[in-house]
Amino acid sequence: MVFFLECVVACVLFTAALEALAAKRREVFVNDYPPVVTEKLRALGIVAEKPPARKSDIIRKLIAVVVFAYALIAVCAIVYFAFLRNRDTGCNADEKVKR
Repeated sequence: MVFFLECVVACVLFTAALEALAAKRREVFVNDYPPVVTEKLRALGIVAEKPPARKSDIIRKLIAVVVFAYALIAVCAIVYFAFLRNRDTGCNADEKVKR
C-alpha cells in the first residue's frame, strides 16, 4: 500500500513538473511526438514549420548525456563495491576461495 501511494505521489509530482516547464510555451514538447502528429500540427499552423535546432540546445543535450553516463558508471561502481564484492576475501561474490 505504501509503494502504491509513493507511485501516485511520484506521478503527480512528475506531471506538475512537466506542467511547470510547459506553462509558458505549449509547443515545447511537440517535437517528441511521432512525425505524423507533428506534420498535422504544422499543417494546422499550431507550431512552427521547422523545429528549432540551436547550437546551445545541442551542447546542452550533449552535456546531459555525458553527465548521465558518468552517473550510470558511478551507480554501477557503488553497487559493485557495496553489494557484489565480498568484504572478507576481497573477491567477487560468486567466486569461491579455498582455505
